[in-house]
Amino acid sequence: MSHLKLKKRNLKTTPAMILAAFGTTSDSNIVFENIHKAVVSNYPDLRCLMAYTSEIVREKTGLAGILECLATLEKEGYRKVVVLPLHIFPATEYRSLCSFCETISEMRIVVCETLAHRWPYIERIFDILSKDFVSTAEGFNLVIGHGSPLAAEPANVIYLGIESYCKQIFDNVYFSTIDGIPSMSMMLKQVEQLQSSGQKVRILPLMMTAGKHVKDDLLEGEESLSNELENAGFVVDTLSLELAGSRFTKCIGFYDEIIPMFFERIDRSLKLLEIY
Repeated sequence: MSHLKLKKRNLKTTPAMILAAFGTTSDSNIVFENIHKAVVSNYPDLRCLMAYTSEIVREKTGLAGILECLATLEKEGYRKVVVLPLHIFPATEYRSLCSFCETISEMRIVVCETLAHRWPYIERIFDILSKDFVSTAEGFNLVIGHGSPLAAEPANVIYLGIESYCKQIFDNVYFSTIDGIPSMSMMLKQVEQLQSSGQKVRILPLMMTAGKHVKDDLLEGEESLSNELENAGFVVDTLSLELAGSRFTKCIGFYDEIIPMFFERIDRSLKLLEIY
């Protein structure tokens, strides 16, 4: 029966990695490129690919998706893969990624936890963000996540939990989402009640990068949050930084302190591949 054995001359015993981001068609895609470089540098012995979960982004850019990356690794002989999601919350995109990876029976795939998968992770994120908060004497800080328009989205409990956390821990920090609950209109009502003329309001996007939502919904559009705040008499402030000759709105993906959190997720998943 030995002649019936499958020959796997290129079979790899080490795992490979895939970084999975929603993606963006703007030049702020540099955030994901920088994270990929950091991961490759920290794990030089592991093959590491980059995948984009947004079909629209893939169509417009020609970048690879998760299926294409897994097929590439399988062809190269890899049977164990760690997938690092670059989504902040374990919401719809993350669950879809997990569900898809579970269908690939030919490979052992471990999907890492997201940045905000556990409450201690969220506290750590706010410890990082808080270094950029304006003081109570200066004004208010508005931390804005993406959110979901679906009432049945399980991640809504996280968004509501963060709203409560901000109220309990900080005197001048408000949290809302663009597409869900707590909404920006709800947040604006709270802030406007506390307004004094000319107060500063700093907008801090709790998103990986400054894509379409940050530009249109928060900062530049006629119906943007920034425009509404200015019409209400606030002085709107945002943080930016220069990278590779371009200036970007400072989102969570631009914080150097976030990178070690990704390494922690990877290390945990690599350990799981050893055990199970």
